[in-house]
Amino acid sequence: MEEPAGGAMPGGLRDNGPMTGLPEIRAAAARLQGQLLDTPCVESRTLSQITGCRFT
Repeated sequence: MEEPAGGAMPGGLRDNGPMTGLPEIRAAAARLQGQLLDTPCVESRTLSQITGCRFT
């Protein structure tokens, strides 16, 4: 499929270049190590009902 002029794609999406790969994700995780607080998340019954999936 040919991309329309201006970088716009069907559905109004844009091509923002290459996707972020696993090495970049791992490097970001290493930079964030010790900087984030791991907290519990309460289940969202509303989102679970709307989507048919369990959001916890």
